[in-house]
This record gives sequence, structure tokens and C-alpha cells, in this order.
Amino acid sequence: MVVDMNNMIERFNLMAEVGSTPQGGISRLALSEEDKQARDLLVSWMKELNLLVSIDDVGNVYGKMEGKNPHASPLVLGSHLDIP
Repeated sequence: MVVDMNNMIERFNLMAEVGSTPQGGISRLALSEEDKQARDLLVSWMKELNLLVSIDDVGNVYGKMEGKNPHASPLVLGSHLDIP
């Protein structure tokens, strides 16, 4: 897998714009409109990667990509998009 650093930085900056404050910070409280915008943006990126996207009852977003090796261990990553 090759990581396009320019793309990664661009996406990081796009996500940082969601909920940005005039003082230069970010505010994305859980279940706020800004939190929803951040989750929607993440979902759009997951769909671009052809991930199987699911969202649970409390808004957690999951993206799943089937592996090619049935004997390989799964890889799970997690993070938060809500920022006080």
C-alpha cells in the first residue's frame, strides 16, 4: 500500500475545517451538527475506498474492507471525530 501524503494532508485539513472556531481551534461536540458533518465527511471518504460502511444506533461509523488472505488476522483501527 502506498500512502499519498499530499492527499492525507488535504483530507486532514478538510476535516479540521469542520467545526473550526475563529480563534483557530475546533469544536465538534458529540451529536452536534459539526459532529454530523465530520461523520458524513468520513463516510464519503470510506465510500470512495469502496468500504462497506455501517453506522450504529449512537452514530459510530464503521468501514469494512474484506481481506484477500482468509488466514490473516483482522486489523481494527479507531478514533474520535468529536472534539470539545
